[in-house]
Amino acid sequence: MKIENAKMRGFYTGLFAGFIGAIAVHISLMVSAMSGFHPDYAALLASERAIEFILYQLIYELGQVGISGAVFGIFYSMFYEAIPGKGVKKSFIFGLIILLFSNLWWSSYNFLLGLLTGIEKFFWYSILWTGAVYFWPVYGIFLGIFYERWK
Repeated sequence: MKIENAKMRGFYTGLFAGFIGAIAVHISLMVSAMSGFHPDYAALLASERAIEFILYQLIYELGQVGISGAVFGIFYSMFYEAIPGKGVKKSFIFGLIILLFSNLWWSSYNFLLGLLTGIEKFFWYSILWTGAVYFWPVYGIFLGIFYERWK
């Protein structure tokens, strides 16, 4: 399947890569909840409504991350020539660039909050970048696979 319009190709590939990335974020969220990083989520997973919570969270992430994936897919198609590398490596670098710029504020905020309040949880959030490490590289890889295939 070929899509001639570069922005539409970026939209569709970003949407599909966003869905795959949302599943990766969902898995990382459940694993971090079971390991104790998210005590609120761990309490929900142990309750009677665990299945409802898991399904609701997955649907929420598919919607939110799918839409943002489509938007960033359009940006990828606009800056395609300026990104270094070839093929999947190019889109992986794009995912790392988004990771750097989108999470620089969040991790700095949590680090400073941890310094000011002395609460250890904020230091862990600044290191983990709250699941984004699991999303953007996966998103970039699948964006490149779909984008190159539909070229």
